[in-house]
Amino acid sequence: MDKRTFVSLCEELKRYGGLKSTKNVTVEEQVAIFMKVVGHSWTTRDGAERFQHSTATISKYFGIVLKAVNKIAVRLIKPPDMGVVPKQIMDNSKFYPYFKDAVGAIDGVHIDAVVPTDEQIPYRGRKGKYYLVDSGFQNIPGFLAPFRGATRHFQEMRRRGGPRGRKELFNFRHSSLRNVIERCFGVLKARFPILKFMRSYSLRKQTSIVIACCALHNFIKIHAEDDKLFHEYENYEDEEGSTSGVELPLTEFNVSYAATREMTEKRDAIANQLWSDNHV
Repeated sequence: MDKRTFVSLCEELKRYGGLKSTKNVTVEEQVAIFMKVVGHSWTTRDGAERFQHSTATISKYFGIVLKAVNKIAVRLIKPPDMGVVPKQIMDNSKFYPYFKDAVGAIDGVHIDAVVPTDEQIPYRGRKGKYYLVDSGFQNIPGFLAPFRGATRHFQEMRRRGGPRGRKELFNFRHSSLRNVIERCFGVLKARFPILKFMRSYSLRKQTSIVIACCALHNFIKIHAEDDKLFHEYENYEDEEGSTSGVELPLTEFNVSYAATREMTEKRDAIANQLWSDNHV
């Protein structure tokens, strides 16, 4: 994080997160302690040595800043605008108009959220919008999954001279587009290595840390003019897509046959159009 973005973050945390300087530790030092822990995997002992405070003080202010960042998270973590076609789709003829109703991507390997069955539908896309999901999800309202049983691996398709049939072509385009979520998590994990080493924290604190890192990720993306990590990952295009071709175990939801059929028909329509427009 550059100096300008750091100063902006401190001001944001003062104004909206309720963060205040104390007699011995300024807001800037509190935030620096927090960023060293989440961004450099520092232990409380590392922080104590660097900032010349006790380990108890380092732990205390890590918790204080964590709460403050979680407070401003509601301003930084928001669902996408359902009425706008994402730029990654609109500007690429491989994806538009086929996936024009996609609003994002979800990968169950990274975040495994459990929602009560009777509350699942309200969390999914509305007005025909949907999220691109991996093969571990059902193809149901709000979730557009790849065809099961049809390869999605580019190298295998290339060895055979290209996709064989509409299902393979759909799966390849679907995987390529969903790869954006892999890049997003790549930046997140590279910037915040604490996400790989959270076993020493309680489950409640782990949840708060994940939210805080996502909020900071968005804050940096908004305020940093020339961030190295964003450039590194945004300029990386994985031609082969993010899917290895191995199908994941299917997570089933309590959804009616009519609801499942709706998304099956939508997926078939996209696959048919893709094959018609691209098959010679």
